[in-house]
Order: sequence, then structure tokens, then C-alpha cells
Amino acid sequence: MALIAGVGQGTFTVAVLWVAAALVALLARRTSAPGLITFGVLFAVGVVTIGLIFAPRETNEDVPSDSQPKDNTLIGRTILVVVCGLLALAGAVLVLLTHCLELRRARPLR
Repeated sequence: MALIAGVGQGTFTVAVLWVAAALVALLARRTSAPGLITFGVLFAVGVVTIGLIFAPRETNEDVPSDSQPKDNTLIGRTILVVVCGLLALAGAVLVLLTHCLELRRARPLR
């Protein structure tokens, strides 16, 4: 297995993602909506990190030659898909509620 700076490829990828997210969060402090940008970036990096944890890269050396290959990450990937689906559904409900509850003022005709 190839090592990058003494750590594995997955660990290095996660570290680079979080350092990039921290830099974006620092740069977002100067924008008009720093909290929204920071939350979005941290949420996206968190989802990618969870995906990398639950679906690790397997090599052909891990599978014995005399047995059927087994999908050991099925439960983790299924949980990840369910969580992402529930979060997408919750986000759609919140957008719909925000749209329906938005204050509308009547404009005068003249």
C-alpha cells in the first residue's frame, strides 16, 4: 500500500478535505453570510468523510481466492443512503415550510 507522508491514502484525503474546509470557513468570515457558507462546507465535508469511513476501498488481496467475495460494506452504505435521504427529505420540508410561511404584504393599487 502506498503511503503519503507516513499515512494511508484515505487518511491523507480526509485530512486534506478538512484543512480545505477550514480554509474556506476562514475565508467565508468576510462574506455577507459566513454562517451559511461555513455550515454548508462543513456539512458537505462531513458527508464525504462519513462516506469514506463507511465505504472503504478494498483491494483484491483482501478477498480469499477459495471463497465467494462478500460485500462487507453493505450495511454501512445502506445506513449512509438512508441518512442522506432523510436529510434531503427534511431539507425539502423546511424549504416548503419557509416558502409557505413567508410574510406577504399587500401592495396598494395606486
